[in-house]
Amino acid sequence: MNGAKEIHLKLAAETSYFHRDFEKTAEDNLDEIAFSSWGLLQQAHLREYKSWYDRMSLSLGKPATDDTPTDQRIQNIKAGQTALHLGKLLFDFGHDLFDTHPPYQIDGNFGYTEGIAEMPLQSHEEGIIRILPAIPNAWQSGSVKGLKARGGFTLDFTWESGEVKTIRLHSSNGR
Repeated sequence: MNGAKEIHLKLAAETSYFHRDFEKTAEDNLDEIAFSSWGLLQQAHLREYKSWYDRMSLSLGKPATDDTPTDQRIQNIKAGQTALHLGKLLFDFGHDLFDTHPPYQIDGNFGYTEGIAEMPLQSHEEGIIRILPAIPNAWQSGSVKGLKARGGFTLDFTWESGEVKTIRLHSSNGR
């Protein structure tokens, strides 16, 4: 490696989920890309994954004239009413939103979890932790234990009628 200005490390990974002989498949893939330039590999990657991202578009049509909140619409469905708009969202978009299909993308599932966690607690502003910034009407009372906030904080809290009742704040930094 004397005098080298760059080193390109190429990796190939497979699992038994798709290929029985996954080690051989990974070796074959590595052999295939071993002498390809970075630019060619990047172009191939973009071509392959662009098809995944371009395969879906979401159009909700005309704005709904019904001002019923989503949590009430869900309750209406549970009570036996029909909500075609929500049904369309679930079947057209929900399958991809919740990453319930192969290849499983853990970032999609964790992204959903993070979205839910942002409803009772937000800490993206420097030095500010907001509690209950986006609680849905259906969550008028509840509790959270062990929710992490930026800055090394862990919070447990309860709320009733949309108002915070108790808070326990722990700092892993000792401050």
